[in-house]
Amino acid sequence: MTKRILSIITSLALLAISSILLIVYFAFGGDSSTSTLTLSARNITLKVGQSVYNFYQLSDDNATLSFEVSEENIVDINNERIVGLKAGKLTLFITATTSNQMARDSIEIVVLNSSYSYLITPSQNCEFNDNTLYMTDIFCSFTLEIFDIYGQIVLEPKYNYSSNEEVEFFREFRYFTLVAEKDCMVTLDFYEINFEFSFSVIVV
Repeated sequence: MTKRILSIITSLALLAISSILLIVYFAFGGDSSTSTLTLSARNITLKVGQSVYNFYQLSDDNATLSFEVSEENIVDINNERIVGLKAGKLTLFITATTSNQMARDSIEIVVLNSSYSYLITPSQNCEFNDNTLYMTDIFCSFTLEIFDIYGQIVLEPKYNYSSNEEVEFFREFRYFTLVAEKDCMVTLDFYEINFEFSFSVIVV
């Protein structure tokens, strides 16, 4: 009788110890040692100056992230934030690593201009700063490029011009020439694409 009771007690004790070990295993990371590191991200379209947050999902918050882009200077990336710098398209490669695992994903990012934009590049007798054209003679020449929302050049859009002073303004091939004897304000209206802008002219 005593041996039987002792056997029952021993069996109960072993069962209790096994139960405790199972509880400890599952409560203190038994699963985490076998869980797979996962990373997923979504494609992004944003405008210049716009920020996008939380563009990826990661199964382990302690994993280390690294980013690589196919084109530089289009976006600025800081962990959970992407900022559009200029119009363009790129591929973003994301890598997540832990001490023993690695996961990767890639997404496409498209950055758009909020509207049409322009770039004036001086060629002769002028400088262009702060939306002001500084002329060192009564005539100057420069290139003028118009960009659509995708950052693509609009090829030779038709235009009208006006000014608060008497000026001459014309295009020859890819160069524009301005003739002015006084400080003035010039407005260009690219009517086919509904885009208009003005710039100041200072004759120095």
